[in-house]
Amino acid sequence: MSRRQRNLLGPLGQGGMVGLWGASSLIKSVQTGSVGLAGTAALTGTATITSVDTASSLLIFGGNTTNDATNGQIDAYQTGTIALTNATTVTVTRYSTDTNQTITAYFTVVEFRPGAVRSIQAGTIILTNAVLTNTATITSVNTAKSVCIYTSKQSNQGPSATGNNHWSYVVLTNATTVTAARANNVNLEQPGYTVVEFF
Repeated sequence: MSRRQRNLLGPLGQGGMVGLWGASSLIKSVQTGSVGLAGTAALTGTATITSVDTASSLLIFGGNTTNDATNGQIDAYQTGTIALTNATTVTVTRYSTDTNQTITAYFTVVEFRPGAVRSIQAGTIILTNAVLTNTATITSVNTAKSVCIYTSKQSNQGPSATGNNHWSYVVLTNATTVTAARANNVNLEQPGYTVVEFF
């Protein structure tokens, strides 16, 4: 077995697997793009990317823009969750739409080389009208080598002056639990998460 140097990441411990890749980088590819949802009919939209290994690829939410000049950032219909739904597709989903409203969500897909990522788990957590916090159960991970990434959210709240009802966060609270929480509980909200465990 070829090993280029010690103390590299990978399932072989100190030796790592970089020597097997023929390159010193842990990253195989990086792709960026956007998904647009236009008007009252679009609840989901997709973007096509160059094929990746979904077991070794991380999807990062890059924010979104909207054409709604009236309601601004306090209209939750302007946001949607993102997901890497297969090897060539990024999907954005929102809960509902508003009149003449278009959103564009931006993303980055990072594909790692074999031996860098142990597992990737993604999903959403529902916060109903009267709930401030809720959890999702995942397959056990090593919390010292795992990160939890927020992948935006869906909400059923339309135009409102109470913008703080829209903001939530996600966190890896232990080896098998992702927790979503917010400050207010007026409307339904569904934040998304991705947990990446590295070797």
